[in-house]
Amino acid sequence: MMFKGAGYTVAFAGRGGEGVPAGGGSAAWAVRTVNVGVPGRETETAPASGVCRFEDPFKGRAGVWCSAKTPRGEFSATFRSDGRPPQAAR
Repeated sequence: MMFKGAGYTVAFAGRGGEGVPAGGGSAAWAVRTVNVGVPGRETETAPASGVCRFEDPFKGRAGVWCSAKTPRGEFSATFRSDGRPPQAAR
C-alpha cells in the first residue's frame, strides 16, 4: 500500500494471509518492509513489523489503515476512498 504526502512517499509492503486477524467486512495483511521516498534521494527500505487493514471498496467509501515499526521509527498512514468502485487500468 502506497501513500503520498507533501514531498515524500511511504509504501508498506508484505503478504496477505500471514496470520493477521480481520473481520467485520475488512481484510488485513502483515507489513514486512517500509519504503520511504523523498525527491532527489535514494529510496530507503527498512524491515518492519506491522499491519495494513482495509475495507471493501466495492461497498462505498472504504478506509485503509497501515502502521509499522522499523529500526528507523514508526510509520503510519490512513486513507478514505471517494466511494467510487475501483477501476483497473493498463
